[in-house]
Amino acid sequence: MDLNSSNSILNQPISQLQNIGPSAFSKIQKIVPSGTIKDLLLHIPANYHKLTISQELSEQHIGKLVICSVTILRHMRSTNSKIPYKIECTDGNILLYLIFFSRNTSYLNNIFSVNKSLVIKGKLQIFRNEFSFTHPEIMNQKMDKISDIDSVYRLTKDINNKYIQNLIALILDKSPVFPEWINSTHLKKYNFYSWNESLEKIHRPRGIGFQEIESSRRRLAYDELLSYQLTIRNSLNNENVGRSLPIHNSEIISFINNLSFQLTNCQKAS
Repeated sequence: MDLNSSNSILNQPISQLQNIGPSAFSKIQKIVPSGTIKDLLLHIPANYHKLTISQELSEQHIGKLVICSVTILRHMRSTNSKIPYKIECTDGNILLYLIFFSRNTSYLNNIFSVNKSLVIKGKLQIFRNEFSFTHPEIMNQKMDKISDIDSVYRLTKDINNKYIQNLIALILDKSPVFPEWINSTHLKKYNFYSWNESLEKIHRPRGIGFQEIESSRRRLAYDELLSYQLTIRNSLNNENVGRSLPIHNSEIISFINNLSFQLTNCQKAS
């Protein structure tokens, strides 16, 4: 699908994106029932994790979520299936180890080939004086392009956080700049960012504080309330106006005279 075609892409199904097959689309619908691109963009992160981006690891990083660049040195295989698979690497300052409990050695050899440099993310641990990451995540970005705030989404089975992050990043990267529908006076009054800026700051916060993220979330909440009010107003304006019927006094008098009981004075007055 050509994401630069028109603004109507917001209402297109996510299945129109490249590499989104029926199975993946069905899983995504458990998170975004409508399955539209717009509602995926409005699938706001449930939380954010502060990351440490480090050029040189040290003891001060132990226990923290860290992003660093490493170079693979060697694979330390073991014939004992109870011992995890270890990959020795360096960040240029210290030796550290990537720990995997997977026995898919061909996959690990392919992804973590010797002498290859990678940017990884994970919690730095130390065991028996060895620094290590257990099942680190490979980052597909350069160090200077990575945010120090990690967006964490509500997920479902077989859909991980990285998958949602990459899918939203694909849409943000290829979508056109959508025209702003809130006038500049209101944007300034409420200290709002544009719709495009708000989405970028919410999903890919980079070099900003949590206050800017919160301001962007309030902007989208404002959109939702405004949309709801406009929908109600349009609904009221489109309602059918009741049709008045002529009333004849003679028919009313005849009806009252044929009643099997007498009306009270209050009933007659009404």
